[in-house]
Amino acid sequence: MVDGLPAPAAPAAPAAVEPGSGRTLGRPSRPAQGLQTWWRAVVLAIVAAALSVLTWWQQSHSSDQPARLNVILATPGPVPDPWSPARSGVAQPAPAPAVDPALLDTMRRLGAGLAQRDVPALLSLADPDGLQAAPFTGGLPEGGYDVGDAGGLVQALLGGGNVRVRGWRSAGSDGIVILTDGWWRVTLPLANNVTLEMTPVAALGLVPRDGRWYWRWVLPDPVGALAEQLRSMAWQPWPE
Repeated sequence: MVDGLPAPAAPAAPAAVEPGSGRTLGRPSRPAQGLQTWWRAVVLAIVAAALSVLTWWQQSHSSDQPARLNVILATPGPVPDPWSPARSGVAQPAPAPAVDPALLDTMRRLGAGLAQRDVPALLSLADPDGLQAAPFTGGLPEGGYDVGDAGGLVQALLGGGNVRVRGWRSAGSDGIVILTDGWWRVTLPLANNVTLEMTPVAALGLVPRDGRWYWRWVLPDPVGALAEQLRSMAWQPWPE
């Protein structure tokens, strides 16, 4: 170093050369860098395509309809022998109830009308005093809201969804309760500007009158009373 002048910089060490090939080691070539970039882009594209296919599959296999209910159906059988092992506390199948032929006819017509969305057929089964609606509280109510336009109500009920009759049970002398599901959530038009929302699971009520049976009740389940009965009560299977 000369006094007053900086020392010259040391020369850079030459890059190592692979013996016999002439290629420089320790520094990737430009073609190799391009290949790595291209490979990363291909992998990202494959991942994005897989995520898109998975999202499409989930959407195509989802449904706005409520899930199918697990309904406890009673199994018809003979009356248990009081001296049989059933005395140990094991529940035995209940005997098949005797069903009025007129009730069977109304039930079959009601089921067919719901399945076919046949508004005139369903209206022909309506109580002469008119349909009524009320929240389900455990059985057939003593009173409810009058339906001013029965045809409009039935049309609103059948406008969407895939209604299924799942079973029925006796409500004593008041009539029978019918378990249904598959309704869309629609606002039911009732008399005196009263509104009530239909629920996916709901009950219908048939009542006897002068030797015949009529459809009188539409009973949504806003508080879950009917859903609770699904888990705790046995329902009679719907007649074919």
